[in-house]
Amino acid sequence: MKNNKKLTRQKKTLQPLGHHMHSHCFEKWARGSYACPVCRRSVGDMRAYWRMLDALLERDRNASSVIAAAAGAEVASDTGGDNSNGSPGLLALPPALASRKQPILCNDCGAKGEASFHFVYHKCRGCGSYNTTLL
Repeated sequence: MKNNKKLTRQKKTLQPLGHHMHSHCFEKWARGSYACPVCRRSVGDMRAYWRMLDALLERDRNASSVIAAAAGAEVASDTGGDNSNGSPGLLALPPALASRKQPILCNDCGAKGEASFHFVYHKCRGCGSYNTTLL
């Protein structure tokens, strides 16, 4: 019982969202996530990270186009690579999926919309966040 009271007094406010967590829980959570565990909004300014993802995905969209053009009707069997020699990246999409759209909900601005298909990343057209959920 004494330990429970101690834990209750150890809170950390997640600014600007205003949610509270025990300090040790917050420290553990913050090592691997940027989304609030209560409301799922991004806790910090993620614009630099979103720009990095934009650049990464643009590079891989270009790689997908090169694969499709080089292969003609055939899809290249190896779309992985380390990018050190200009080969397509691990995120390059097969040509059949490149124009597909997916319905999303943005956890940051609350907008529903469509995002270009990707296995991992889905960008909100409203606010530019990648903190989204597939619907």
